[in-house]
Amino acid sequence: MGRLENYGSVLRDCAAVITANPRASKAYYRAGLALLSLERVDEALDVVVRAGEGATDDAGFRTLRARAEKKREELRRKEKERRERVRHAAEEKRRMDAALAVRYSLPHMTLAHDLTHHIPVAAAGTGVNRDRSEI
Repeated sequence: MGRLENYGSVLRDCAAVITANPRASKAYYRAGLALLSLERVDEALDVVVRAGEGATDDAGFRTLRARAEKKREELRRKEKERRERVRHAAEEKRRMDAALAVRYSLPHMTLAHDLTHHIPVAAAGTGVNRDRSEI
């Protein structure tokens, strides 16, 4: 049995205990730990709140709440970084597409083409300068 399945089993067992005894703080605590391990942080914090006033004085619940809040901030930071990477990649792609569009929309002239077609030369025997493109 995989780890996720074990957490699912823990959550089912805790739900059954809480249904039978809504004041079973140990079931709330274990459910909170399982939810935190599954990175269901908001639900873990909700469990701490649902555990009631008695839980606020308990060191285990205080630690669970602190861990859940820290994890929530970590997940938010990672999501913000991920969105920033996606935004940056999209911006970089947009710049590259624009640069390629400009590059491939310009006439394809080479230096040799420019030199042979736009330098004035004397027309044979006339003494008149003409562009090679006219010859």
